[in-house]
Order: sequence, then C-alpha cells, then structure tokens
Amino acid sequence: MGLMEGPSFPTAGSMLSKWIPAKERSTAASLADTGGSIGGLLALGGGPILCTWLGWRATFAVCGSVSTAFCIVWLVMAASRPTGSRFVSDGEMSMLIKEGVVDQPSKASNPEAEKALAAKKAKVEGGFPWRMLTSTPVLAVCYAHSVFNFGRYFLYGWIPTFYSQVLGVPAVTAGFYMTCLQVADACVKMVVAPFADQLVNSGRLSILGLRRLLSCAAFVGFGTGMLLCALTTSPLLITAALVIAKSAASCHAAGFKTNYLDISKRHTGSISGVGNTLATLSSTVAPLIAGSVIQASGWSAMFVLCFFVNLSGAVVFGLFSSATCLDPVAHED
Repeated sequence: MGLMEGPSFPTAGSMLSKWIPAKERSTAASLADTGGSIGGLLALGGGPILCTWLGWRATFAVCGSVSTAFCIVWLVMAASRPTGSRFVSDGEMSMLIKEGVVDQPSKASNPEAEKALAAKKAKVEGGFPWRMLTSTPVLAVCYAHSVFNFGRYFLYGWIPTFYSQVLGVPAVTAGFYMTCLQVADACVKMVVAPFADQLVNSGRLSILGLRRLLSCAAFVGFGTGMLLCALTTSPLLITAALVIAKSAASCHAAGFKTNYLDISKRHTGSISGVGNTLATLSSTVAPLIAGSVIQASGWSAMFVLCFFVNLSGAVVFGLFSSATCLDPVAHED
C-alpha cells in the first residue's frame, strides 16, 4: 500500500501545476490537501463503526472497493492537461492561456506537425535538470517539508500514548480528542486558502511574501502549541494546545506545499517527489527520536525539541525560499 500511494503527492503537484493559474494555487493546493484531512476523519469516525457492523476483513474490502471505484472514475474523466479535457470550456481555456498555464496554440496545420513541434520543444528543453535539486529555493522547501513531517508524525505516533499513559485518558476519549485535531485541520485549510489567494490577487502581498508568511506562522504556531503541552497536565488544556498546533500547521497547505508549484512548472512532480521522499525519512526517524528523548529526558524535553525544530523550519524557509520559477535558469548551459 505504501509503494502504491507514494506517488500520490508528487503527481498531485504535477497535475496542479499544469491546470491551475498562480492566482488560484493556494486554494487548489489546499483543497487537494484537505482531502487527506477529510479522509482521516472518515477513517477515524467510520472505520470503527464498519468494523462493528461488518468485521475488520469486510471493512478493508469496503475501503479497497471505494478506492478502486474512485480510480475508475478518475481514469475515465481526468486529463493530464486542460487541452486534453472535454470538460474545459472555451472561456476557461482562454483564461488559462492568458495566465500562462497553457501554451498558445501552435500555427501547425495538422496533428502530425503539432507532434513534431512538441517533440522538437522537448528536445530543446532536455531532460530533468538535476542541478535544480541543489538550488537554495528547492533545498529550502524540502527542509520545510521535512520539518513539517517531523512534527506531524511525532504528534500522530506519540500523542495517543501521551494521552493514555501520562494523562490517563481512556482510549475512546483520546480518539475523540485526536478527531478534534483533524476537524480543526480541515476547517482552517478551507478558510485560509481563499483568503490567501485574495491577498495575492489584491496586490497586498506577493506570492513569495504569502508563502513565507503562512509557513513561518505555521511553524511558530505549531512549535508554540508543543511548548504549551509542556506546561500543563490537563487533558482539556493539552487538547486546546494541540488544536492550536494543528490549526497553525494547516497553513502550510498554502505555504511551502504550494511553493512546489511556484518554483517549477515543468518539473513540479519530480521536485515534490524528492521533497516528499526526504520528508518521509523525517517521518520515519521522528517517532524513533521521540522515543529516545522521552525515555532519557521526559515528555517536556521532547515538546521543547519539537519547538526548536519547527523554529529552524521557519528560519530556513523564511530566509531562503523563493517563488521564482527555476525552469529557465535550470536549462541554461
């Protein structure tokens, strides 16, 4: 399952880069990211109910059937680019051409000539520019992604244990508290994204300014929520602090996650794939580091460590990120 789901993040980024104009990227990327939050809510809420009614084997079968049905609908209705979709109107196509999402139609007189022109263009552009991966903006967004995953998977991997073993919260109640985090996550994404695009379209913020503002605020907010957890042992106050942390982290959907679309149009999928791979490594080590720190120094030390890790993410992304498309620079010889 992990192998098959791995490409979902980079392919989603690649699709968005070929469909969505810059002025709507925050909303589009946040909507796509919200799907994960809603899916988590459905799994947390509906999974136990289905298991009670049908048993765990049938529950797996239901989840697999729903995924398969979605794949069939996607294969029938989706298109890689707007030019290949039968659902894009002439007005929408004109807007996408004007915004630079779709190239101007060629003056070729027949499909064969158009294919030849496309092949010539691809040859001129060359393959993937590997040196782009070492550019400062790419390293900055990859680091931000890794820091985000470090905090996220510490929260998912260890906070249920914290509720049960330290706070003495029953499993059902802890599950409800964790569901509250997912609800906050989804709601904040839906509220922040349109507001973010509005700020850019009104000229009050540049795209780079918006990305930095949202992700830096998200890192500081998440880290602050972790610090607050170190100051109390009240389950309700801990949950409030975690809601603050998770709500703040939701702003990343229109921050560094959308920044992948800004820095490259041709290679969004490849760059976000590398970033997601590095972030997955961070996800893997985060629970291991947390276990070692908690065993050696206690929970408060881990909450403080999480704060400083997130603070480093704010500093790096705030100083070194960029919203300039790197494709032309990457292809220069």
